[in-house]
Amino acid sequence: MSCGPWHGAPLVVPVGGALDHLGIGAEGGIVHEHAATLTVQIDQLRRSLEAVAAKVRRHEEAIRRLERGRKPG
Repeated sequence: MSCGPWHGAPLVVPVGGALDHLGIGAEGGIVHEHAATLTVQIDQLRRSLEAVAAKVRRHEEAIRRLERGRKPG
């Protein structure tokens, strides 16, 4: 059973060539060149999101206080 004209041919890939530009290291793993930058950006986004969440909680509490003060008595 033949799999085409390349059946049995060795697979040779120049690691220092084309795959290097794709971010694939010699060990076959992905090279994380920008991991430190991404970590900093994610941390900044997390802190910003936490600040927005804190403001939302404060505003929700202020609205609850206003609504409690408006109850017909």
